[in-house]
Formats: sequence, structure tokens, C-alpha cells
Amino acid sequence: MNKIIVLLLALVAVGACSKGHNAANQGLAEFVWVGCHRVIETPKKGAYAYSLFGDLTKGDYFYFKQVNKDGTVDDVVTGKPCNET
Repeated sequence: MNKIIVLLLALVAVGACSKGHNAANQGLAEFVWVGCHRVIETPKKGAYAYSLFGDLTKGDYFYFKQVNKDGTVDDVVTGKPCNET
């Protein structure tokens, strides 16, 4: 059991060093629900699709988008809604 916990902690730590996480540190630590989206292209226009475990790749799913520093939320550019893919 301890090995599993250590492995999960290591996975989270490695994911926190991804390009997506580094870009996310430039915004607020707030997210909004955007519904089911499937990654089409990442990075795109400076936006990254990422998760707790690192950057997402084409075909992965995501449900939240980060809030900008000014409190606004941009359109999703890295993916398309699940019902369109």
C-alpha cells in the first residue's frame, strides 16, 4: 500500500513540471466547468490541455477551463465538445 501512495505522489510531482502546468501558473487557481471536451490540438494559441498528472494528448477528455487573471474565461481552443467528435 505504501508503494502505491509513493508512486501516486511521484506521478503528481512529475505532472506538476509539465509545460501545461507551467503555463497555468500564469493565471488564477480557479477553474470553471466547460462540459465534456476532447483534446484536438495542444498546445494551441498558447493554451494547454493538462490534468493533475501532466499534459493531455490528442483524444483525451477534459471538463474544466482555467479562469484568466482578469476573471474572464476564454473559449476552449484545444478541444471540441464530446458530442461533436
